[in-house]
Amino acid sequence: MKSNYFVFLCGLRDFHAIDWLRSFEKNCPDYQYVIICDTIEAEGEKSLIRKHDLVERLIIIDKLLFKSKSKFSNLFRNGLKFILTPIQLFILYFKVKKYNNPIVFANGAYFVFLASILNIKFVANPIGSEILIRPFESAFYKFFLKRSLQKASLITLDSYKMQSVLKELCNLDSVVIQNGIDLSRILSFKNTVSQDKINNIRSQYTSVRAIAPLYNIDKIILARNSSIYKNLKIDFIYPFYDLKYKNRWFELLSIGDSDLGRLDDVNYYRQLSISKVVFSVPSSDASPKSVYESIFLGCVVVVKKLEYLEILPMAMRVRIVVVDLDNDNWFDEAIIKADIILKDDFIPDDESLDFVNRDVSVKKLFNLISEVYE
Repeated sequence: MKSNYFVFLCGLRDFHAIDWLRSFEKNCPDYQYVIICDTIEAEGEKSLIRKHDLVERLIIIDKLLFKSKSKFSNLFRNGLKFILTPIQLFILYFKVKKYNNPIVFANGAYFVFLASILNIKFVANPIGSEILIRPFESAFYKFFLKRSLQKASLITLDSYKMQSVLKELCNLDSVVIQNGIDLSRILSFKNTVSQDKINNIRSQYTSVRAIAPLYNIDKIILARNSSIYKNLKIDFIYPFYDLKYKNRWFELLSIGDSDLGRLDDVNYYRQLSISKVVFSVPSSDASPKSVYESIFLGCVVVVKKLEYLEILPMAMRVRIVVVDLDNDNWFDEAIIKADIILKDDFIPDDESLDFVNRDVSVKKLFNLISEVYE
């Protein structure tokens, strides 16, 4: 008998996983959704749980973690998870069993690892850095990643770069499903504000990525401080931060720069709607939701050249300025180019609407999952 339960293995502060959960809830309402988690709210990150969510807990490790993220805290967290694996597996086995062979959607390498040991049917959904960075840093990690993903009934990724790297590293097949954005909410937000009013009040410059080395926030700050636009003020929005990294580089912020932290959706959309330029220059990226959201809310986005740019629809690509961070004048050149692009409004075409629409993505993913669980 087919179960009507859909189990998400993830932390309650994993915004990528929770985005997928909300999209499945919206587009596949015939299922009951269950979250099985080992973290709720820790390391400076808030829980994304809602009142209606059905949550099952493994051993919650929040109180054992540090108050913020750093390289050491990441190592400590991963070590703690590894030590607790036997106990977590025991609990997880009974949690999953009581839902009578549910669809299991394992988010992130650790939960993929747990699911693979239980010898159950599951869908694996690793994140970008787990494929693009960590296997090249640790042979130990690479070994366990390959062994875990081999047990998955379906592997879903959000970029073709991830797909090609996984094939090269582990000789495993996967499917690419764009994360997408909540297009209906963004369009609804835009409809509540006059477009002329938005265009007239665009004045901000915003960084939207985490304050951590991968995202090159230091290079944004240093480039601005040494540019002809050194008086330009930047607002920093970020889902999480590395405390040591943040303390070091935020000392160089100028008077007028704003540390906005993590915003709720409405205030996040509002910030983008008054921004001229958004900076997103990580060293590695898969399918960056924040870039897509920024474009659809009318910004010009400054990015580093990465593979995902090659598959963007042209209407979106023309709203992007690609920079070389090794070029001493990249910041000045980006601002000049952005001002030219901003003379025209962003008008999405059908290809762009289909490309970013998370509802379209989740329906494709659900059809693939349904085939696996037939």
